[in-house]
Amino acid sequence: ALIPEDGELVVCADSPEALDVASHCKGRVTRYRVVGPDDPLPLDADVLIRVLSRTGAGRMSFELIEGGRSHGAFWTSLMGRYNAGNFGAAIVLALRE
Repeated sequence: ALIPEDGELVVCADSPEALDVASHCKGRVTRYRVVGPDDPLPLDADVLIRVLSRTGAGRMSFELIEGGRSHGAFWTSLMGRYNAGNFGAAIVLALRE
């Protein structure tokens, strides 16, 4: 196991393969999902990354929600759900520090 018992793995809940790997983690596992602005909020994730807008100028905004609490809106010039998920996962870990 690469992640120690006092470590944390942030994993996409949309990936069965990632969840399978996470099932072997001895540390804390945090599951996230990326949703659109009008999507229903799933109940099976610890963190929601809600894409709020995409602009013609090549910018995307998303909101990070954990435990029903918003950590605010974030902007990036990298577009797409995968990028929003990667940014959100990194922010979750940064918030732990």
